[in-house]
Amino acid sequence: GALGQEAAIQLYCGDPQRAVKSARESLTVRHAFQPVMVNLLANAYRDSGKIELSIAAAEEAARLERAHADGLVTLCIDHVFAGDKERAERIAAEIIEIDPSFTIKSYAAKHPYRDDSTLNRLTEALRSAGLPE
Repeated sequence: GALGQEAAIQLYCGDPQRAVKSARESLTVRHAFQPVMVNLLANAYRDSGKIELSIAAAEEAARLERAHADGLVTLCIDHVFAGDKERAERIAAEIIEIDPSFTIKSYAAKHPYRDDSTLNRLTEALRSAGLPE
């Protein structure tokens, strides 16, 4: 819905705090925890420095939709940022198992951050977890 789109725009334009608010509002209004929206909330938490909240939301997104790796990708980045590289590497292996064609380049192409330094931090985290270019 519109709130979800607003949250995504806020996230990619560098306002993760507002993205958290919009994503939470969208989840409340819709009364359905869609994996995409829960993962967007996890990304907004992560980008606003709330790694533990991001981990919890990303775990829920991954649980809701195991057939897609999006929640796991967020979770992988979160664990790198939290300093648990071993856990991040295990999640990276799960990502490749679910999506053998996953690449850092394809991830970057789907996340149009206005600020290149944000995307660079995320792709570097994926690289350090052992995901392919």
